Amino acid sequence: PGLRDTVHDDTIGRLIDRRYRVQRVLGQGGLGRVYAATDERLDREVAIKVLLAEHAATPSLRARFEREAKALSALSHPNIVTITDFGLDGERAFVVMEHLPGQDLAALLAEARPKVGRALGIMRGVLSALAYAHDLHIVHRDLKPSNVIVRVLPDGTDHVAVLDFGLAKFLDEDESLQTITRQGAMVGTPAYMSPEQACGVPADARSDVFSAGLLLYELLAGKGPFSECTGPELLRRRLVESPPPLSDAAPHLGAQPELQGILDRALVADVTLRYADAHEMLQALDELPI
Repeated sequence: PGLRDTVHDDTIGRLIDRRYRVQRVLGQGGLGRVYAATDERLDREVAIKVLLAEHAATPSLRARFEREAKALSALSHPNIVTITDFGLDGERAFVVMEHLPGQDLAALLAEARPKVGRALGIMRGVLSALAYAHDLHIVHRDLKPSNVIVRVLPDGTDHVAVLDFGLAKFLDEDESLQTITRQGAMVGTPAYMSPEQACGVPADARSDVFSAGLLLYELLAGKGPFSECTGPELLRRRLVESPPPLSDAAPHLGAQPELQGILDRALVADVTLRYADAHEMLQALDELPI
């Protein structure tokens, strides 16, 4: 809602890097706005994310952004949206990605809660992407439903692709952003952020595990734990309370002790008690008797 009203968006119609003609808005997050654009050199549609201007006004951005973007563009996995180009448009950094058909997980969840089998299949795709990145020492840092694209293939199966890997990283290293963030505390989406990230501790693979646990909980229950809370109250409850068990949040599922065990370990506030990385969580999911 509201994103289709692009009258006041001066990026629409622009030719970025003498190559990418911006067509329309696809979405917006905490780091920047995503557009559909035409690659005029190859005559194909792409998605281009232009980072917010307030994140670009720093002399050190260019080298750091180039370093991070090169690392991210090396990610090659069926469940990761491929970065095909990056650069600076004036002082605004941008990344170009393949434009995948399908809908994001936020839209899918808004329509209906998926059945258990489909929910676990989507989660396996997400965890496969995270596990690959964790092997390369890349942490997502901002995993949330709008960063997961689900496409229904002709045979009826889902193909899952995760986008925006690591784009938060080069931002939270910048001292000039301390008015916006304290050691990265606000780089990310609070509703899907691990407790340690929200407290300003740099994210690692276990932070992604927590966010993945929140996604799994929402896929199964239709809403996240403590979804009635926001801001400091949400953080407080995550730090001092365990999420409501599935038997309360999703009684239609019946008894699911193994699934509950996975959620308990992924969503524990003490980072040392969580799965060490997405590989461990994916292995636990694969061992379910479902």
